[in-house]
Amino acid sequence: MASLSDSYAQTLELAKGEKWDQATAVYRQQFVPTIKKLYSEAAQTYPVRFKKIDDWCAWTRNLYLLTRKAEAAFADKKPQEALPHLAELRRHIHNMHVATEVLKTNDHIYAFQMETSKDTPAAKALKEARGALDGAQLSAKAKKNLDAYKEAKATWVAAVDPLLADGEIQPGERDALRAATDTFYRAFGIQFE
Repeated sequence: MASLSDSYAQTLELAKGEKWDQATAVYRQQFVPTIKKLYSEAAQTYPVRFKKIDDWCAWTRNLYLLTRKAEAAFADKKPQEALPHLAELRRHIHNMHVATEVLKTNDHIYAFQMETSKDTPAAKALKEARGALDGAQLSAKAKKNLDAYKEAKATWVAAVDPLLADGEIQPGERDALRAATDTFYRAFGIQFE
């Protein structure tokens, strides 16, 4: 999963910088083969930590189909059309973690980031995601880079906690929440785990 997460993050970072050819290359040469291997070799057998999943085969098939949709957009030289599919891939992973109750720090950061991306984020949902992060099991990247994680989290907490304190999110606060969370998400929330 680490190489999958790394190639996904690299693809998004290159796409954000509009380096479309490089984003396409990373996605097609690193991300897609890993998903194809997962789909062909593990479509019938789920990892033990996902034992609560209802239908691993269907979940894996959907992951593969989403991957191929993004790949087709990249292949057709329409990388901007791949971006919604890339976002759906991360959501698909998160939804599986929710369903199987294996949420880690990266999932709670992702949930917070997704709420801030809404036109009118719910203060209650943001507070829940923020609170859940404190008690969550560390993701592999957070464990591996513990000092950097603690520093990034402290910076993020210092930015978001005052904005959440009154229980309301004003339009200007939403933008500040998004900015603070984007940096933290790219560092420690984008990973699939």
